[in-house]
Amino acid sequence: MSSRSRRLADLIFFNRYARPLSEKLADYLVTKGRHRKERDADKRRLAALSSKLEQLQQKIGNLSLRNKTLKEGLAAERQHAQEQYARQSEAIDRLERRHEALEQLRSELHHQHADLEKRHAGLQRRYAEMEKRLAAEQKRLETVRQQRAALRAGRDSDARSFQETIDILRRQRGDLQEQRSSQASVNREIAGRLRALQQEARPLQLRASLVDAIARGSLLQQAGIAFVEANFAENRLLTRSFCQSLLQGKDTRALGHLLSGVYYHLDGFPETALDHFERLGTDVAQALCPYAFFSSLMEEDPEGGGRRLRRFLDEADDLPASVRARLLNLFAKHLQFHGLRERVAHELASSSTPTTSAGERRQLEWLLERLSSIDTVATGQRGVSIALMDYKLPDRQRTSSNKGDYVQTLAVLANISRFADVDFDDGSDLGRLVTETQQRVQPDRRIHGVTGSVGVVALDRDFASGRTYARPTWLIANGWFMHRSFHGDFDFPFPEHIRPIFLSFHVNNPDVLTPSAVGYLKTYEPIGCRDWNTVYRLRDFGIAAFFSGCLTTTIGQIFPPHRPAAQDRLAVVEVALEPEDYPNWSRTSFIQYGDEVRDGTLVENLEAARAMLTGYLDFSRLVTSRLHCYLPCRSLGLPVDFRPRNRADVRFEGLLDLGEEEFARMRARLEEKLEAVLTLIFSGADEASVRARWAELCAPDLAEADRYTADVVPLPAPSFDVEAVSREVCGNVYHRGAAEERGNEVHVAFALDRNMASILPVTMASMCEHSKANITAHILSRDLPTGYVDELHHFFPQLRIRRYDFSGIDYGDTLHLLSHTTISTIDRLLLPELLSGLGKVLYLDIDVLVQADVADLLRTELGDAPLAAKLTRFEYWKSGARLVGKASLALDPERAWDLRRRLHKQGSLAFPTFNAGVILMNLARMRRDDFSRHHVPLVERYAMNDQDALNVYARSEIVVLGEEWNYVPAQDYCDKPKIIHWAGQVKPWGDLYVLDQEKFRAYAGRYRLREDYGGPREEDATQPEDDFFEQETVGRQ
Repeated sequence: MSSRSRRLADLIFFNRYARPLSEKLADYLVTKGRHRKERDADKRRLAALSSKLEQLQQKIGNLSLRNKTLKEGLAAERQHAQEQYARQSEAIDRLERRHEALEQLRSELHHQHADLEKRHAGLQRRYAEMEKRLAAEQKRLETVRQQRAALRAGRDSDARSFQETIDILRRQRGDLQEQRSSQASVNREIAGRLRALQQEARPLQLRASLVDAIARGSLLQQAGIAFVEANFAENRLLTRSFCQSLLQGKDTRALGHLLSGVYYHLDGFPETALDHFERLGTDVAQALCPYAFFSSLMEEDPEGGGRRLRRFLDEADDLPASVRARLLNLFAKHLQFHGLRERVAHELASSSTPTTSAGERRQLEWLLERLSSIDTVATGQRGVSIALMDYKLPDRQRTSSNKGDYVQTLAVLANISRFADVDFDDGSDLGRLVTETQQRVQPDRRIHGVTGSVGVVALDRDFASGRTYARPTWLIANGWFMHRSFHGDFDFPFPEHIRPIFLSFHVNNPDVLTPSAVGYLKTYEPIGCRDWNTVYRLRDFGIAAFFSGCLTTTIGQIFPPHRPAAQDRLAVVEVALEPEDYPNWSRTSFIQYGDEVRDGTLVENLEAARAMLTGYLDFSRLVTSRLHCYLPCRSLGLPVDFRPRNRADVRFEGLLDLGEEEFARMRARLEEKLEAVLTLIFSGADEASVRARWAELCAPDLAEADRYTADVVPLPAPSFDVEAVSREVCGNVYHRGAAEERGNEVHVAFALDRNMASILPVTMASMCEHSKANITAHILSRDLPTGYVDELHHFFPQLRIRRYDFSGIDYGDTLHLLSHTTISTIDRLLLPELLSGLGKVLYLDIDVLVQADVADLLRTELGDAPLAAKLTRFEYWKSGARLVGKASLALDPERAWDLRRRLHKQGSLAFPTFNAGVILMNLARMRRDDFSRHHVPLVERYAMNDQDALNVYARSEIVVLGEEWNYVPAQDYCDKPKIIHWAGQVKPWGDLYVLDQEKFRAYAGRYRLREDYGGPREEDATQPEDDFFEQETVGRQ
């Protein structure tokens, strides 16, 4: 075949067979590619499903693990409950004998009750008979009416008879009600006796718990700690004596230091607690009582204590979960949030430690929720941002549960919402709430012409650092400032980008005014204050402050006008009324606080506050003890009867008893200021322009505050002539000892009355034993019988004794003394006049024991300082502002206001206070200042005690003594005290033990009081009356 034929044949073959095969192969390849893609897609879907299946299996595993953890926790709690039930059952058994007496009493009362029931039944029968007679009389009256035409002449007589019957029935009904009231009184008496028995049994049960715990296998240290913690609240003094008594013996001293450290931690003396823990050993203390140790340490050294606590938590694997939870709260207490969120989350997720109590776990969950927003940027994207205050804290218990706080924020919201043309709806719940509130503003109160978009965000007043603000955010800062998590550090100043306008600002706790807070307030002054006391406190630091009144007076503009109810309806808000108050009124009681407020969001609580105020509009009148019910309800137009618990409260100066014109003027000024400054803010003005306008608006108010704070009437003179009384007392001084000074003479003063006469020889003996100098003792006394000073001289012939009799001096009816002091301590206020020839004198309380030469103390260089004294360690009394505030609460409002304004005008009250039991007095300076004439009236008119008067006189000018010269065993710990001062209620001559009591009793054993001072011993009953003291066979001093 030719080549051409072959090619033709090949072509024919290709066309007939090869091309179809090629086409099929191409189709097959295309199909194969599609199948491969589908297979790959199926593999990917299968992989995704496998991944989801693994995630579901992991979640199922986590749920199973959590379920197991919960079951184990439930079992542990059930076992703990069973053990606790067993312990309580045993305690109840021990109280059965006491209950037998109660049962006998109850039986007798039941008999009395049965007799009363019989009398009650008899009265009920008589009442039923009277009811029948009344029905018969009514029927007879009807008959009389039908026959009145015929019996008209006898009508008057029958009517009188019927009325007499009705009167008899009413009297009998009154008697029955009186019987019922008597029975109710008996029931109340029974209930009171039951409560008294329960209260009497409670301390016994607590004391028995120590032995019970040890008997059940608890270590002595842990049982002791549990005992101290359980007893502290109910019997603080006994608990302290228990701890201190253990310090006496060598074998119990370590336990004494441990328990004393725990006690002083609870009592608010962290420095003293650390003294005890250091003597025990800090490693031992942190192992046995980690919370008390670290809490005290972080009070004194927050940063160092925080570092040590982190190391401890990282290393202590076997730490009980409940202890670990409390320790984590310490970081929040001192605002140390770095890494805390991770620690709390790990603690909540951990299943390797025993479950915490429900309350502790709830606190940890709450803390984690608060910490979750720390890195969240709160500021929106709009041109202007403004914040509304919320009141959440890391400490759930301290977080506000009071709707009154949200009434404060609602007042700010009301003023913001007046700007009708501003767009606040940024899509957030807060933005929508402001937009809705704009529609509630009364038409004549709306502000038009200001446009723009404003973002609204939340800011927690007491935990402002809990959110991040990335751009400037304005804030109307009003209301109470402020609360602290776990009573720790204040979270103030606000974060960097907050731009506050302080208006209606109230400082209740003077500790808020730290140096950083003062600097911050000065940056944003002038400060509008809700009350005058806050004005005083800020001006003490040189902050420009004025009285603005309360912003809740403006809240009425978002509510409809009040229309009185048709009948007398009374809303009673957290106040107790007497039965005779508002007779014939329909009463409804309300409470403004509750746990649901803590858990509510800012929007929910603002809506709840608005609903609460709206509900009050249905009443004719409202009576309340709450400031933030009184003022906003007046703004609504509702008549309010304001009955605060104490009208002299520091919150109320400027807000009590406001007339209609005063109230309207306060409201108008607040609204005008906010309208002007918010107009600039919402228009996008720069901060400098806003601040300048704010200063301009407040200038007249600052001038008015200058006038008010300076408007003080001169203090009246004392009710007696100080110089005349001093001359009279000095003219009758009773002298014993050397007539003239002997060289190297030091002067020591005491003040006492008959109650302390038996103690003075002990104090004098300790002073003489340690002194090398010649001492003149000046004794200011009351009601001491003849012979007392002679006997003192017999014991202490080396002393020059001068006795000044104050028995006839009276300081008025308003005198206010501490519970453990006497009126004689007031007499020392006249020492500058009494000792007119001396330059200085050492004053000692009677309840001291001298352990060093007082001449060393008298050599202290005073310069021109009026006093030398030791600063107090007691946290609550460290501030002069607290001291004055406390004293003013015992006065009527007008005198309280006068006292606070008067002392503020004299100088800053932001001074540290001192204990006046051991003071070195610069008599020359005090005479130059006319101290007695100016400060005795504080005692007479303003219920201050002598220590108060000395503190407000000296203020910050004192020379500070070391604690060794005024060592107070109830508060301090000192190895080598020079003067021991048993300040407080527990004295070394009492039943309860106090540190160093044995030293006092060693002296007291040699100088015993006879019958004129506390009762004689039987073997001394035949001694002469004038022989007041006896010295044992050791001989005369």
